[in-house]
Order: sequence, then C-alpha cells, then structure tokens
Amino acid sequence: MADAATKELVLQIENALKGDIGGHEAAKLAWSYADAVESVNAELMQCADLFADGNVLEAFVKIRLKPRLLERMSQLRFDGLKAWNECCAFLGWRKAEPLKEDLARFLTESLEDIADPKEILIKAFREERSSSDPLKSLLVLKTLCSEYPNEKDYLIERDRLITRCQEDAERKLQKIGDVSKNQSAAKELIEKCLSNGLAIEEAGKRFITTEELLRVEAANECARGFISKAKSYDSGSDWHSHEREFLACDCLLDRLDAHEKIDAKDKESLGEVSSHLYSLRGSYEVNLQIRNTLSTTSGKKRKKKLERLMAHANVMGYEIDEQLRSELSSVDVNDEENSSTLLITFLGILLPMLVVAGWIYKGVVLDVPEYSEEVPTIAEISDVTEASALEQASEENEEDVSKIDSTTKVVEDLVNTDEVVARVEPEIVEELPVDPEYVELLEQFRALVAEEYTGNSDEKLLRIRNEAKVFEEVDQENYRDIGIEFAALYIEYEMNKEKCIKELETLADFSILEAKRLSDELELATSEQQMDSQIESVEAAIEKAYKATNDAKEVQPGYQFDGLEGAEESLYGAKQSVEFLRALREELRSCRSLESYYSLLGGLAEYSFVSKEERDLIATALANRLDMKEAVQRMVLPDRPDDWEQLKRHDNYMESSVMPSPDELSAMMELAHEPFFTSVYISTFQYYQGGYEPQGERLVYLSEPIQKIGEEKDGSANITFKEYGFDEDGNPHNKPRNLNYIKRESGEVFGFYYEPSVLSPESQYFVDVVQATLDDAMSGATRSGLIGLLQSIASQTNLPPMLKAYWSLSLFEIVDANSFKWGTEFSPALERFSNLAKKLARNEVTRNAWLRVEERRNPSIEWINYFEDFLEADPLSEMLALADVFNSSSKGAFSQVGFVKMDGEAHFCNDSASVDDILWSFDIETSSIERYRDGDPLPAYSILLSFEYQGGSIETIKRDIEAERGVDVDDIRFADRLPPLFVP
Repeated sequence: MADAATKELVLQIENALKGDIGGHEAAKLAWSYADAVESVNAELMQCADLFADGNVLEAFVKIRLKPRLLERMSQLRFDGLKAWNECCAFLGWRKAEPLKEDLARFLTESLEDIADPKEILIKAFREERSSSDPLKSLLVLKTLCSEYPNEKDYLIERDRLITRCQEDAERKLQKIGDVSKNQSAAKELIEKCLSNGLAIEEAGKRFITTEELLRVEAANECARGFISKAKSYDSGSDWHSHEREFLACDCLLDRLDAHEKIDAKDKESLGEVSSHLYSLRGSYEVNLQIRNTLSTTSGKKRKKKLERLMAHANVMGYEIDEQLRSELSSVDVNDEENSSTLLITFLGILLPMLVVAGWIYKGVVLDVPEYSEEVPTIAEISDVTEASALEQASEENEEDVSKIDSTTKVVEDLVNTDEVVARVEPEIVEELPVDPEYVELLEQFRALVAEEYTGNSDEKLLRIRNEAKVFEEVDQENYRDIGIEFAALYIEYEMNKEKCIKELETLADFSILEAKRLSDELELATSEQQMDSQIESVEAAIEKAYKATNDAKEVQPGYQFDGLEGAEESLYGAKQSVEFLRALREELRSCRSLESYYSLLGGLAEYSFVSKEERDLIATALANRLDMKEAVQRMVLPDRPDDWEQLKRHDNYMESSVMPSPDELSAMMELAHEPFFTSVYISTFQYYQGGYEPQGERLVYLSEPIQKIGEEKDGSANITFKEYGFDEDGNPHNKPRNLNYIKRESGEVFGFYYEPSVLSPESQYFVDVVQATLDDAMSGATRSGLIGLLQSIASQTNLPPMLKAYWSLSLFEIVDANSFKWGTEFSPALERFSNLAKKLARNEVTRNAWLRVEERRNPSIEWINYFEDFLEADPLSEMLALADVFNSSSKGAFSQVGFVKMDGEAHFCNDSASVDDILWSFDIETSSIERYRDGDPLPAYSILLSFEYQGGSIETIKRDIEAERGVDVDDIRFADRLPPLFVP
C-alpha cells in the first residue's frame, strides 16, 4: 500500500472514531487496516530474513525505497489505535495483528550500523549495471536517488534506465504475441516489473492494455468465486463468515480498481449481497449496543441511550431480537433514576477503600486491561466507570477475595485514567485519605524494589525515603499502614541487593566462560553462514561479558575475573579468515583468466568453514579442467585433434604446401602422362562427287597427324591420304585408312580431302592446364590447386562435356581419398557435386567417351547443366572461406567472462559489458560447452565464456571472411561444416 493510501485509510479511521462508529463501512475499514498491517509485517519479516542471510543491500533497498517501509509502519501506529482495537473486538470486526515493533527496532538499528550506505549502493549499481536484467540495477538506482535527491547524475541515469526497462518490457510483450492467448506469460512479465518497482503506466500503451486486461480478469474471477459461495448462504446461516468473505472480495476489487469493470450481472449480485449484509451488520450492532447499555448503565443515561438506539433501529429498519425486546419491556425507569443517586454515595465510600486494598493485596498498580467483547465503545467509557463501581458496592457482602481483587483492579485503573478522573465529582476526590504524591512515592519505592539493583539504587532509595518521611511526620495516623509497607519494602530491598550482587558476579563469571566456549567453537564452523553467525555470537558474548563484569564491578568494586584476551584473539583470527575469504570471492568475481579462476577456486576450498556442498562443487570444477580443454578443442574442430594441430601450424592453411602420398602420386602420374590426351588431332574433311564445290565438310578427330601421299600438278591431282581416326565408339583404328583425292584438268573433283591436321583444343588444354597443374601438385603445390583445376575444367565451354566429366571424376578420386588434406572437407558444395557426378556417370564416362559419334553430334545435356551449376556454387571460394573460419578459430581463444554463483545465478565480470552477445557455458556436471542464453539453469561454478579472436569476437571473423572471400559464413549450407562455435 502506498504512503498516500495508508494516510487516507488512517484518516478515515480517525474520523470514524470521532463520530458514531459502526456499520458496514466501518467493518470494511477494519478489514483494510488489518490487510495493511499484515502486508507491513510480512515485509518486515522479509527484510529481517535478508539481514540474517547477509543480504544487507537487498534489505536496505527494500526498506528505503519509496514507499518507505518504516514510514508506512509509523503511519499505521496512530494515536487512536487502542480505541480502534477495542471497537473491533466489541463490534466483531476483523482485528489487526500487532505491528512487529521488535523487528522495526532491529531494522532501524541495523540501518544505523551501515557506515557508508552511499558507497554500498554505488558499488552495487556498478555490479548490477552489466546484468542482462536492467530491473535489478534500477531498484538500486532508485534507492540512490531517494536517499540522495541532489545527485543530478543519478537522476539522469535513473530516467535513462527506466526508459530501457520500458523498451525491454515492450519488446518481450511483442515476443509473447497475442496477450489473450498468452495471459500467463504476460501476467508473469507484468508482475515481475511491478515487484521490481517499475510503475506499469510507464511501460507504454500496450503494457497498460495488458495489465488492464489481467486486472479485469482477476476482478471477474474474484467476484464470480464469491457469488458462487454466496448462493449457499441463507438468513439463518453464520453471516459473520459470509461477511468476512465479502469484505475480502470487496477489498481486492478496491486494490484492483475494478469495481466498475466486472460484468453487469456480477455487479448486481454483489450489490444485493452488500445490501443484505449491511442490514444484518446494522441489526447485529444495534442489538449488541442495547444489550450492553442494559448491563452497564443506569438512570437517565440508560434511558436516553436506549431511546436513541431504538429510534436509530426503527429508522434504518434494523431488527431487535425477541429476547432483547422482552428485557426492554421489563426495565423499571424509576429504579433507574434512583440508582443514579446511589452512585455518588457508593463511589465516595468504595474508591478509597478499594485503592488501599489494592495497594496492600497487589503490591503494584495493574495496567489498564484490554477491552473484551463485553466492553462498550470508547464513547461510553464514563457509563462503564459508574456502573462498575455501583455493581461492586451492591454485591460487597457476596463477593470473595478474588472478586474484590478484580474490582480493585478495575477501579484503580479507572481512577488513574486522566479521562475518568476528570469525570468524577470534585467532592469524591477530596475524600481520598492519602495524598497522591505520597502514593506516587510508594509506587516509586515499589518499582525500585522490583527493578534490578544498580550502583545508583541506594541514592534513589534515600531520596524516596526522605521525601516520604515528610508525609509521615505530618499525619502519622493516616500514613501508618503505608509506612509499615515502606519498612517491609526496605527489608526486601536489602535482601534483593545482596541477591543481585551475587547474581551479577555469577552472571559475569558465566558470561566469560560462555565467550571462551563460543570462541573455541569458531574452528568447528562448517559453512560461511555458520561462521558469520558464530562470529556474531562471539562478539555478542564478549560484549555481554564486558557489560556483566562492569555491572559486577559497579555493585562490587573488588570483584576479580579472568581476562578475555584468548577469546578476542580467536575472534580476530576468525574475522581475518572471513575477510580473506571475502577478498578471494571478490577477486573471483572479476577474474577473466581461466588459470587464475581455477587457482582462486583452489584457494576457496582450503577454508574449513566453506560448506561441504561448495567444496564438492569446487573439487568437481578443478577435476574437470582437462575436460574443459578438450571441450574447447572440440568447439573448433570436433573430434579431430590431429587436423586441429595441422590448422594451428599454418598461417594460411589453404595456401600451404602439401605433398601427395605414394598412392596419390601414382594416380596423378598416370593421369598427367596419359599419351592418349596428348595426341588427339583435328582436321577439316571435305567430300567431292564431281564439280568444283565439296558435297560436305566437317571436323574430324585423328589419333595421329594426317599423312598426304602425292601432290597437285598443273590443275590436276591424284593424292592418297593416310588417316588415323577413331571408330564409332571413339576407339582409335588399328591401321590407317587410305582415301583418294582426284582433281582433273577440267576442274572436276572426286574423293576425299583433308586439311593439314593440328593438335585438338582438348589436347592443348590438357597439356597447358591439366598436365601442368598435376605436375605442380606432384612436386608439392598448394592444397587448393586441385580444387582450382576442377573449377577451371568446369568453366571451359569449348571442351566436350564427357571429356570434362572424365577429368573431374578422376580428380574426385584423388581428393576424396583424403578430404581434409586437400581441403575438400571445407566445401559442402564440392561434396554434393562429387556425389552427383558419380551418379551421372553410370559407368559410361571413359577416357574416350567424348570421341563417340553420338556424343559429338548430341552432347550430354545433363553434364552441360551439371557444370553450369558447379560454377554457380563456386566451391573454391566456399572452400577457402570455410578453411579461413577453421584457421582463424584455431588461433582464437576462450576467455572467462563470468561464472555461476552458489545460488545458481549467473555473475559476469565487471568489464563484461564489452563482450560480444554470443556466450558459452562450461557445465561442470556434464563437462560440455554449450551456447549460453540468459536464464539457462547451470550448476554452481560452471564457467561462462566468450570466444575472442585478434581482439574481436566471432562476428569479427565472419565480417573479415565476407569482405575477403565474398562468402556469407552464416549461410545455412555450411551449418554441418562449421565448428560448433559458429553454429547458432
């Protein structure tokens, strides 16, 4: 409840106490006040628990952050609280539990013990500022601004952080989506913001809409729940229980501000219930006050009171029960009038007698008793005074001693109440036989005897006794009995004095022994909390021992005792150990070196008062150090330690030299020096059937250069061509064919003519490119050379598809045998094309398949499409890019940015704000590294890591590769090729 709301509630209660108290609205005020007290007490308990657990900062924030807890408690402790509690008890309202004053005192003293709260808050804010949850740092910052409102920098930072919290909340709500379908998620988010001190109105229109929707839903649910129960009640049932449930529902609707938001039908039903309960409450209170008036008042006052109550009941329609009506009809008004005359007489005789009897039998004046259900309201206390005195006087002969004591107590209390004394007639006061000042002295003497003996008690005794003798000497007769009591009390005082001295000496001896015993037990602490608790116990015991010895010396200056040096020395050692442990923990929180982190963990485990659970966790973390190194290696290149070492040995893995194995060398040699590919020729072939122009012309492949026998003469010729060609299947002829060419003088030509043959483009490409690349590879060229040759073959548009297929398949056989060695493992596209090429081959791709007649006439469309797709994929660039990823990541390193504390909460180093958002965690239970996201549950002392490369993060590697190679590393095709480090 906010400060303004608390103030308004108390104001309404105080106004109610000034006028007529009663009715349904007053009962609701009682319910709201009890709710407010219950809330404050609960928060006090939480703060006390936080202090007990060592969470001083959280407790400080909770107490000091507006609305301030102790201020709210002070408001609830208003002047008329006692009268209000009496009304609650008398009229059957909900009575609030007592405010936990002891806890409030403890918290106040604890706050005063904080030496520099500003420094604590600033340090906490700096630590929480790097947290992924800005609400934590906002609470600390709000407390800073509340405590130090003139610090403008904090006010500016607070406003900025509020804006950040708003944006964060709205972003999360957008992720939740449709609020009506995800109410639980939205409600959890809103409650988290509210519980952390962020006003819901500050979070934007969407946030307000969500909170409004949930509030209306809660209001309707509350109303429907009560209405369903209300149907089971009837007029003869226990309406008090019914009223309590209604008030609980009504106050909840007030808190939700939802009275006007519930369904119309439910609102009507609640109105009917409210009217019915209003009538029942009014009837109950009128009957109660009438019955109380009959039993506690008399005379004209009773008559007046009854008339007023009956008129009120008639106007409001309240019912008077039958039994009470019969009692009212039997009241004798004349007797009532006569009884008022007797009151003064009896009171004048009875008051002095009962006061004296009370002093003799009781020894002390009792406190004013609490009002029970039979006691009337505070407005009728004068009636109670007169009635009590009258009834006790009329029954004097019939009461036993205990009844007299009870009567004495009531009268003494009322006589000592200023309000009642003012109402008693003046002549009655003058008839008191003993001077009030003398009575007060006797009371002081009694209190002195009852309290613990101190060094200045004798001085107090002498002063009281001297003042009392003045009264005794004036009127020894009237003061004789009280003088006897003074004498008896003096004897008791001397006895108490001797007893007190012995008790103080015994207490001092015991306190010293207790301090030594507790200091000896410091070494037995099994947890940090237990050590803190024992240190506090030893400090308290030493302080108590010093106080006890000082008290003993004060009453007995010659008292001797053993020193406390040993206990203080043990306490100092324990405090030093705790301070060193805390320093280790602080160093651990800012540690970014894994070696230092493990070293500090080992230091923590050496302290005996570190809990066994924590030591076991530390032992597990230390035992898993090698596991973490292996896990880090697997993040770069999973389960390939030899390959991982290869990557680390080269500045540029793909451009480094590589030597083929004997098998690879043999395969390269056979392919590079295949004579078939070096001696394929082409020639233009013409066919004549007479006339001057050829009937047909085409290029032909020849296994050897064309031979020409004979020559042209004077326009005529008779030539034989020896042609070494290929058959229909592309196989070379076993022997040459002889073809004739005849040219007559008339110009007519018959037969076959061949242009001079030249080396074919295929053979020329083989010699210039394929053979040269293979020769380089055999002598130790770069490992990317063969992949570049594959891409070069695919790019040749003037080579037959079947020839390109044959050379590609031959190269695939070489590089597939050792994919990591030649770099093909880094290209998913290359693996896909290799598999596809083997499927397309179907054992038809031979070295001479491209020479077949049907292949020359109708080249394979499938292979043409294959090589076009091959070029679009650009396997070489892809392979180089992915190799750079592995090469760069092998040179990077993991750095610690935080760890998981004992409570399971992630803690980040002070400078973690500059770390990339991509984080990993090393789980000490599973010995595995996984991507970490805020809120992931992890065992204590699990490590939070980030990957750093040349001062940057993984994103730096990706950007560099994309700029240099033109390849997006985040492409989904690479997901199964990248190290786990790069996979989302």
